[in-house]
Amino acid sequence: MASIPMFAIYGLPYDANEPEFLHIEEIGLRAGVMEGRVEPHAHPELLQLMFALNGSCELQIEQRRHSLAGPCMLYIPGGKVHSFNFSDDSIGWVVTASEHVFTPPAGAPEAETMLRLMRTTMVRQFEKSAPEIRFFSQILARMTNEFSASNPARKLALESLFTLVMIEMARMVDADDEAEAYRDAHYIAFDRFRRMLEHNLRDHMNIERYANELGLSSTKLNRICRRYAGRTAHEMIQGRLLLEAQRLLIYTAANATQVALELGFKDPAYFNRFFRKETGMTPLAFRASQRPDG
Repeated sequence: MASIPMFAIYGLPYDANEPEFLHIEEIGLRAGVMEGRVEPHAHPELLQLMFALNGSCELQIEQRRHSLAGPCMLYIPGGKVHSFNFSDDSIGWVVTASEHVFTPPAGAPEAETMLRLMRTTMVRQFEKSAPEIRFFSQILARMTNEFSASNPARKLALESLFTLVMIEMARMVDADDEAEAYRDAHYIAFDRFRRMLEHNLRDHMNIERYANELGLSSTKLNRICRRYAGRTAHEMIQGRLLLEAQRLLIYTAANATQVALELGFKDPAYFNRFFRKETGMTPLAFRASQRPDG
């Protein structure tokens, strides 16, 4: 049976093991390589922003079609099938980024605001005098310069700049956008699972319990997760735990035992085995590798 292609960048292989992926390029670059037409595809757990200053675009996201002219903005959550065709005179940017980079730590006050954006498709047509145009174009141009250079703290600069973009988009989400997100019953289930995972991350709930609370079988939940994330439900849980562990090791002084207990592991030795299986190194070796001289 035919399946929807999954990419990180259109036409290039998708690697589920890049939790901090962030890429920016000019609109014409990828569309030019593909002779203007980008066929239906999805980016598992990778969000995508397209911002065009001028030109025109024919876009399809799932079953919805849109015709736009610049200046315009398209924001597509991870896993949504989409295709588009930009005109040759289009000028702007495409950003593709891992949702994990912009998922706040579990329990953070801003978590619900950002998760709301993560599940919402946004299509915006701007007036040529709209203040948003200057805001987005200046930051995206700065990101392009950072991306092509090799400056110190390049990764941090890119993430910080795009965080400002994400916050602005989160503030723009309205009731119509959210209503659009809830047209697909399978996507509703996927979004509910993802929010449940954030709330129950430290409880180590098994797949059967998640599925039961969602009114699904484990098989159906795994099928939905593969559809939108390219991974099974178990792999999503393990990946989210690993990301939180890596954050604690990088940004706090907690030792491996403290990290294990913070994440709900009753046995620190089991946490060490889990971490080594997922990364190929011990927690402390991982921390050392993240230092500037590591």
